[in-house]
Amino acid sequence: MKLFQNFKHLSIIYCTIIFMKMVELIEYTGRPEAEMMLDILTHHGIKSILRSDDLAGLNPSLGLVNGYQIMVIEEQLTEALSLIKKS
Repeated sequence: MKLFQNFKHLSIIYCTIIFMKMVELIEYTGRPEAEMMLDILTHHGIKSILRSDDLAGLNPSLGLVNGYQIMVIEEQLTEALSLIKKS
């Protein structure tokens, strides 16, 4: 039963992000750096997603072409930018 509660929580977060305007915060050339920044933002309560074209990490060479973009909700952009400057 607890497993389904986690799915419900994730679906609520996903739906919340989908219906808000997302803007690009920063772009990285490597997935590890992008995922670390994503974790930092999430830890500080900033809703963010990682946008990439590397087939979810299966083909990293595709990420070198298009990069890895961190997208945040437009209302949290200034907070996210100040957090980037600190780290």
